[in-house]
Amino acid sequence: MLFLKNVACWACCLCVLGSCSGDNVLGPIFNRPSPEVVAFVRSQHLPELRRVSRKFHGDGLEVFGVSYGPPQDCPSGCFYLSGIGLRSGPRIGWLRLSSANDVDPDSSHFFDVLLADSVLCRADVWDRMQSADDNWFFWNSLLPYLAGDPDTDPEALRRISRMVYQYIQPQVTAPLVDNPWVQQDVTSLCNLTKLSELNDVSYHWTAQRAQELLDDLNANCPAPEP
Repeated sequence: MLFLKNVACWACCLCVLGSCSGDNVLGPIFNRPSPEVVAFVRSQHLPELRRVSRKFHGDGLEVFGVSYGPPQDCPSGCFYLSGIGLRSGPRIGWLRLSSANDVDPDSSHFFDVLLADSVLCRADVWDRMQSADDNWFFWNSLLPYLAGDPDTDPEALRRISRMVYQYIQPQVTAPLVDNPWVQQDVTSLCNLTKLSELNDVSYHWTAQRAQELLDDLNANCPAPEP
């Protein structure tokens, strides 16, 4: 009898989270997002919601992903519209959300970065995120979002300006050089000008823009150590 009660309770919990609706959007138990995230995603009314999954969880943070919409380019292998979101304590919002004809992302539903988000910007937390099994979100969603937000911790922005040498990602450098704080920070700008040394055409615009900003500041980068 106790076993049957436990089964009934578990089934009830699954229904609350949405997997009794027939769409089975939550996937395997081991990477299911928190009820708070599920409630947020449900409130967005994404068309044909197909999957909500947890990408990272720890240090009071939760990164989640969604796929939705009709199948696209199926002759070559179907794919769907997608989004990546972040929960930090009670605050939840999107980092990236694909747009569609019937989906107009509301900017108020995106994550609001605060200067007080020290945990989100810690180097050790970033290391753990990059070690996650499904870490695609880090370079393609989280870092581009933080790079472009003027409220991101200044030291984190400088760290990003150094990290872009590890992984060629214009989605990070473009918003970084447009960040108002970075545009006044000589250290970050000097790091970005050196991207020209990588001989990667995707970084040429960023390096050139960083040099223009340095010229506007009448600033020079320190000479490299011998």
